[in-house]
Amino acid sequence: MATKAETIKRSTTADKVFDILHQWIASGRLQEGDVLPSQDELSRRFEVSRNTLREAIFKLSALGLVQAKQGVGTVVQSRSSANYLSGLQDHLLMDRISMREFLEARVSIETTIVRLAVARASQEDIDRLDEIIARQHEAIEAGDEVEFVKHDLAFHGELGLACGNHVMLKISQTVYNLLRSFITTVAGAPGNIEQAFRHHRQILEAIRTRDVQAAERNMVNHLQETVRRFQESMDVDLQMDGALNSEKK
Repeated sequence: MATKAETIKRSTTADKVFDILHQWIASGRLQEGDVLPSQDELSRRFEVSRNTLREAIFKLSALGLVQAKQGVGTVVQSRSSANYLSGLQDHLLMDRISMREFLEARVSIETTIVRLAVARASQEDIDRLDEIIARQHEAIEAGDEVEFVKHDLAFHGELGLACGNHVMLKISQTVYNLLRSFITTVAGAPGNIEQAFRHHRQILEAIRTRDVQAAERNMVNHLQETVRRFQESMDVDLQMDGALNSEKK
């Protein structure tokens, strides 16, 4: 790691920070297993806000190039160990996907998935969702955010299976893997895992009773609350109100 400061202009965006960090990894300056400097140190080095830096690191994480590890920091991963989305890396870099775009896609995809799940979920699907809900409750009782996030991902993944559409399942897996860093960040917000658990139970009950309107409403409420807490925790405005409200019935 070079010691001299790499200063960028205030008018640039998180994309510039992303480009620099990505170049460090691509050039081998940062190797697999290296831990990125702290966010405070990088913010000073680049003369940008912590929010700008977080967005840049989010994009690296979405591409499978870094991973946040509790008690360690943000660790560089090898291309070979990245998830299956690594093959899309060049396309993602070109399109400059933002957190807002990820979230807009998630709203649209997950409301469609839950609507299909209401119509198509088998009893076996419902039983698996019940089991995941039980594991989430155990994680809350134990105060284990990491375990809760694991079962949060499993819940939405199981909805993808229950919807009975393999194309939607693949799309949801893609978006959810891109949002893994976001989900981990949101989990730490006060009260977030409890509200997520409450909405998950309501969604499952709507599927069990085949109530499509309740299922969609609870999914949108869940996503809306998650976005609100994320915006508060990172002090950003993702301008998602229109996207979320448009899904409401």
